[in-house]
Amino acid sequence: MEIAYLTRIMNEEDLIYYHLKFHYNLGIRAFFITFNNSNQETIALVEKFFGEYTDARLFKFYEKSTSYTQSEQFDLMSKDAYEKGYKWQVPLDADELVKIGNGLSLQENLKRFDKHPHGHIDLKWFNYNHTEDSDDNSDPNYFTRWQYRDEKEWGYTKIIYKWAPGNKHGYGHHSMIANQHLIGVIPPSEMFIAHFRSRNQEQLRKKVIRIGEAFIERFGIDSTTPQVQTYKRWKEQGDTFFDEMWEKTCADRRKRRSAMVHDPIDKRMFE
Repeated sequence: MEIAYLTRIMNEEDLIYYHLKFHYNLGIRAFFITFNNSNQETIALVEKFFGEYTDARLFKFYEKSTSYTQSEQFDLMSKDAYEKGYKWQVPLDADELVKIGNGLSLQENLKRFDKHPHGHIDLKWFNYNHTEDSDDNSDPNYFTRWQYRDEKEWGYTKIIYKWAPGNKHGYGHHSMIANQHLIGVIPPSEMFIAHFRSRNQEQLRKKVIRIGEAFIERFGIDSTTPQVQTYKRWKEQGDTFFDEMWEKTCADRRKRRSAMVHDPIDKRMFE
């Protein structure tokens, strides 16, 4: 079973090289990547990876849009991957990893659902966090630095799917919104999505502004989406908004520290 990896990236120089290596070590060899106005540092790290791992196949897409067109771009990549023979597809953001805990490979986990002609699998989504007692600042890899995750999953799921013509992605690849067919739910003890968000204040600032502007371009300034509302609060308050937002994020992590689960990502996955 061959599996396609799909991602759409802008500026992810702190994550993308490790991200590609991790999923290569999961057994994926086909990588469909959209460069959405990506900076040279990000592009260079992608090229570095594929220069080192010559059996991995890179299928490039370029997108200049500044609007929020993520789902449409994933539709294009999925269609292309399907036409190239990759029915099983794993859509990911650069701050997400597929973490497997049942001792099976990714292919073995998906083979359980391969009898279905098409459909998606729901996965739980857990946040990994900075904690002062485990974060090693000398390690540039956030995926190994942050060893504690929330005890409870987020109130969303993520999906892996067996694509078919007529499928369409929902926003953030949390769901399918057309030709949808749920073929399984994998318990987190077997597999889940590990999410490494809000890595530092500057990264948080850039993300809020970038996504806010993209949502405004797509949905308008009067949109009630959280992305637009957060952006508007920043415009009203100025950059002290991010000082307060970051302090609140850190305080919340400290408060929840005792309930976090020590569940580090295997460092061998980045070798």
